[in-house]
Amino acid sequence: MKRALLVIAGVLLGLGAGELLARAFGPEFAVVFRDSVEPSDDPVLVYTLRPDSPDGKLRISSAGLRDREFERPKPPGVFRIAAIGDSITYANGNARQNGWAKRLEAMIAARAPSQGLRVEVLNFGIPGYDVTQVAERLRTVGLSFQPDVVVYGYALNDPQGTSVEAQAIATLREAHEGDTRSGAGRWLAHSRLFLLARQVGARRSNREVLHAEPPRDPAYEAQKSGDRARYFRTLHTEGEGAARLAAGLDALAGIAREHALPVLVVIFPLFGDQGGEGPEALADVHRLVADAAAQRGFATLDLLPAYGAASRALGSDLSVDFMHPNRIGHRVAAVAILDWMCRTRWLPEQAIDCARDVVLEPEDAAIEETLRDVAPSDAGASAVAKPTPTP
Repeated sequence: MKRALLVIAGVLLGLGAGELLARAFGPEFAVVFRDSVEPSDDPVLVYTLRPDSPDGKLRISSAGLRDREFERPKPPGVFRIAAIGDSITYANGNARQNGWAKRLEAMIAARAPSQGLRVEVLNFGIPGYDVTQVAERLRTVGLSFQPDVVVYGYALNDPQGTSVEAQAIATLREAHEGDTRSGAGRWLAHSRLFLLARQVGARRSNREVLHAEPPRDPAYEAQKSGDRARYFRTLHTEGEGAARLAAGLDALAGIAREHALPVLVVIFPLFGDQGGEGPEALADVHRLVADAAAQRGFATLDLLPAYGAASRALGSDLSVDFMHPNRIGHRVAAVAILDWMCRTRWLPEQAIDCARDVVLEPEDAAIEETLRDVAPSDAGASAVAKPTPTP
């Protein structure tokens, strides 16, 4: 009996030591996609950005923003703009400082009144989010930073209910967790040693798992097939896509009313020419989105004219791919948004002095000159209260 107890004690001691070693030196077993995307406990969000994960030479913030750290609660003398949206707002394919949100922040700072409010633009964008997730992200994370105004960078795939990120997270979770989500497996899942043994036995890395079951984006599939105009038009006018668009905008409107938050919806076009169907082929979809946003009391800005003028005048590529602006494309968006804000006097005088002389960077000066005669749409502007700083 004593010998059996000693054997059991030895086994337990060995397992305990193995567990400590596995925790100290073993691999990370969290389900993570592309280093920075992890599952969310919120069933609407499905996934989120992993706090403190790598972002080039920088890191995702402790609050899960592709941005610097911001104080909570908001300090006195600060006016905050919440930039919400998907991978365009996140600035896929660009360094974070080159995204439209950070360019807008820099340009507003250059026009700051001598004695006024410091303006901060916080980037809440997450790749792959649909319109309902964008609204939920504002509700669950954005509001805690006490924004004074919201700018939604709307992409034409925002009514789409599936994303590469969501598919990848679901596939990885199934591969790595498997039978650990119920019964005894749920307890064993807390053991790093068990997970290590399980993974070694499975011999499947994240890359191998996703290579076997690669996630697919319907928007990119439509682009490849040459059927993108029909896809995006159908997405906005029929079935689940149209319902999702309405539900997401309704959710955003509810948040805006409850917290007295003015919202500007900025509509980004597709890029490139496909079989003679340029971005203008979806002008009717842009009008549909603008009308739906205005009906809910949002201000709207359609960037289709701005990008058309910039593309013709600048003689440079404006996109990373057919969905995402490149560095110059993000500058075009930021200049157009700032111009709209100044024309409509949408921001309080304490936050920006639009008449202030500013020495522009050459690229911004060229873009500003290009867009000088492009009057932005001001649909919905009169229906929205002007932003006022929150205490």
